[in-house]
Amino acid sequence: MRVCYAFLLCLIFGSLIEAKDLPVGLEGEPVDVFSEEDKDVVVLFFVEDICPISNRYIPKMKRLGERWSETARFLMVYPGVNTKVENVKEHRTDFEIGLPCVIDRDHVLVEKVDAKVTPECAVFARGESGAFEMVYRGRIDNQYVAFGKWRKEATVHDLRDTLGLIAKGEVPGFRSEKAIGCYIDRE
Repeated sequence: MRVCYAFLLCLIFGSLIEAKDLPVGLEGEPVDVFSEEDKDVVVLFFVEDICPISNRYIPKMKRLGERWSETARFLMVYPGVNTKVENVKEHRTDFEIGLPCVIDRDHVLVEKVDAKVTPECAVFARGESGAFEMVYRGRIDNQYVAFGKWRKEATVHDLRDTLGLIAKGEVPGFRSEKAIGCYIDRE
């Protein structure tokens, strides 16, 4: 069963996203999130400017982006079908976000990752074939345990630990942890 699941993931993520289906940057240009040749890891943060849980996690996202910037490409993905560039730019300014941002109105990345909420992250590592394979999807850490319930400090750091394993050359098999946040509108 595990082999079948791994094969299915390879089929899904092994195909390239066509240019017309790419998310767009803040100038309206198509952005291929897997295009940086010098990075072997891509981390996608699914966020919404109007989601309070996403906004509370931004400092952690920024710290992780700074800590692992040598080996990983980090992007903020705004999946709202009605997301406006002006709102994303304002959000970047208000929260001093230096990470690159893309707008995924057509949910190309949402569907490839099967993202459900914001904030949620997905980690892709370059496999032996040179293609990126998803190794983690889910929560950043376990600080939020349910809607309206959170710990003062996280006790499990899923994203940080995944990046640490990859940095040591121990690319993990795919795993996921349920993220708590604002649901992504798929309509």
